[in-house]
Formats: sequence, structure tokens, C-alpha cells
Amino acid sequence: MRDSGVEHVVFLSSYTIRSEGKVLRAITPDNNQWIPYAHAQVEINIEDIGFPYFTALRPAFFASNSFNHYFDSSVTPPRATIIFEDAIFDNIAPEDIGAVGGAVLVERPSDGKETIYLCGPELRTVKENWETIMAFTGRTDIDMTPISPAKFLQALDATGLPSSLANGLLGTLEEMRNGFQEPEYQIGVANVEKYTGRKATKFVDYLEAHKAQWQI
Repeated sequence: MRDSGVEHVVFLSSYTIRSEGKVLRAITPDNNQWIPYAHAQVEINIEDIGFPYFTALRPAFFASNSFNHYFDSSVTPPRATIIFEDAIFDNIAPEDIGAVGGAVLVERPSDGKETIYLCGPELRTVKENWETIMAFTGRTDIDMTPISPAKFLQALDATGLPSSLANGLLGTLEEMRNGFQEPEYQIGVANVEKYTGRKATKFVDYLEAHKAQWQI
């Protein structure tokens, strides 16, 4: 890419990475850290290639994750995949992430590497997320009964996902029970408006725009 004249790379990384430099390069896949490790390796490779400009977007929990990854419509009643009801998420709209990415492609924020954290404007527990989803989509038939971590891992194993990745995902979900740290979270929210010129999309507004996908 660089030899072909590409000068600026924008990479969709992860909020689970909270470091730069030597600390970034020291991230290992140990202790269920596969998600930050995998994204860190890509950031490191881009750095080492030596592109003149590199922007790493590090968004937190996508608002689309509930439907795309934690909703099973194949069973009756349909089921929400809930392991930790008290895990806290921000629900950033993918459209906001894309808008920031487009903005920095058009006008790069700085020379060298720039890291941009991105967060949704409201924090909710998983339980509150699903209650909100049911209220705004009319899907009152969704089963919100939590499952055990062991059953969650068993379900992922049935899909063929390697155990290291499954345990990494479970570890990330459990870590989110601790919530978001300040001021990093507020910076992530403010960055959406900083780069797009509009405030970050609220979860209920995202649900309203995507209500049709829940009517299945």
C-alpha cells in the first residue's frame, strides 16, 4: 500500500486498547486479552510499515452489537444473550464511527499517528439496554433470562470459535462490569462532535432508525 502511494491509513481499532508506544507493544494475549492484543498487532504493523499518517479509531461498544451478536431469533421465544446484567456499555452508533472515519480521511487530524477514542453519549447496563430495546421496538417477547459464563462459552464453542477468543470475549464482558473510566469516557463522547460537527447519536435514536430490523 505504501509503495503504491498510500499516505494515510485509518484503522478501526478497539477501545480495549488504552496505551501507546512501548506499552502498546507489550500487550500479550495472556489473561484473556485477545481482543486488545489482536487490534494492537495491527496498529503496530501499520506503525512499523511507516505510513506518513495513521489514524487509529478506538470505539467502545457498538449500538449494533445487541442485534448482531447477542440476539437469537432462531428460538421461541427469541432470546437476548445476557451473561452479566450489570455490565455497562455506551452503545456508540456505527454511523458515528463511520462519520468520524470519513472526516479524518478528508482532513487528517495531525502528522504521524493520531489515536481517537469514540463513545456513545449514554451509559446503560446490559439489563437496561434490553429493556430499552424492548420498549422502543415493541419486542416484548424477548427472553432476558441470563445464562451462565459456562453456557456462553459452550455456545461459542459450538460455532467453532477458538477457546482463546471465546475466553477473551467473556473476559471483556466481565471487565465491563467495572464501567468506564473518567475522563476517558467523556473524551470519547466529545470526539464524535469534534470530528463530525454534531453530537453523538443517542441509543434510542439509533434504535428508532433501525427499528425495522427487529421486526422479524
